[in-house]
Amino acid sequence: MRATPTYLLLATLATLVTPLAAQDTPDETPFFLQKPTSTAEALRAYREKPYRPLRTGEVLAAAFLSEGRELPFGEAVGPTTPPKVRAGGSIAMTQLGAHFAVRPPEGGSYAPGDTLMVAVRLPGPRGWGDIISPTGRVLVESIDAHQVLTRIVDIYGPMRAGQVVLPSHTVVDPREVAPVATEGPAGHLIGPLQVRDLMMPGSIVFSDLGQSDGVRVGDFVTVRRESAERVNAADTIDEAIGTAQVVQVGPDHSTLRLIEVMSPQMPAGSPVVRTATLPQ
Repeated sequence: MRATPTYLLLATLATLVTPLAAQDTPDETPFFLQKPTSTAEALRAYREKPYRPLRTGEVLAAAFLSEGRELPFGEAVGPTTPPKVRAGGSIAMTQLGAHFAVRPPEGGSYAPGDTLMVAVRLPGPRGWGDIISPTGRVLVESIDAHQVLTRIVDIYGPMRAGQVVLPSHTVVDPREVAPVATEGPAGHLIGPLQVRDLMMPGSIVFSDLGQSDGVRVGDFVTVRRESAERVNAADTIDEAIGTAQVVQVGPDHSTLRLIEVMSPQMPAGSPVVRTATLPQ
C-alpha cells in the first residue's frame, strides 16, 4: 500500500517530537550564554580556559586622568593634505597612512621612529586633573624647521588640529592566558568618562585604584553596591553591580572598561574590588 502524504508527514513529526522533560537541558547551554548568578560566575568566561583577555587596541585607545601632573604636551598641527572639498567646522579628513604634522612641546623634541599619541584634553573630575582621551597614534618620519611630519598608524576618533600630542606607551600583549583569582585591593569609583544615567557594557569609568595599590593593566574588578537605607523603598544590599577590566593605570587611578552590567546605575563612590589578575 502506498503511503499517503498525510501519513508521511505524521510519521516525520513523530520522530521530531521530544518530551518536554527531555527538552529541559540547561546544562547544555554554553557557559557564555548563561546568566551569571554571582560575581564568580560573572568571571567564569575569563577563567575556564586560556584566551586573549587583553586587547592592545583597547588599552592604547583608553582615556586616562592626568592626576594634576604636568605632562609633556605637544601640539597637533593637522593633516598635511587638505581635502578637495571644503568641510565646515574643524572636521578632520584623515586616514591610515596619511601624513599628519605635529609640534613638540617647548624645549622638547621628537626623533624619527618615535610613536606619538594624539589626544583630546578635557576637564576631568574635581581633584583628578584633565581627561586625556586618545584619538589616534602617529609615527614620526621626518623633521623640518617648523613642524614634525608623521604618518598615521592608528585612528580612535576624529584627529584635529589643536589636539595634544604625547609620547605613546608600549603595551605588552600577554597572549592566551587564564586570569588568576585574587583578593583586593579595594577602592571606589571616581566617575564615568562621559556623564550618563545608565551604564552599559563597554562604558569607561575611573577608579581610585592605581599603581600605588599594586593594580596592573589587565586586572579584573567587581563594582559593588553598598547597603543603604532608602525612603519609601526597600533598603539596598551589598551586591555586585558590574565587572570591569583595567585598561589604563596611573599612579593613583585606573581606567576601567565595563564587561558586564548587573545594574546600570553606578554612582561615584561605589566600592571597587580587584578579583582577578593576569599572570606575570
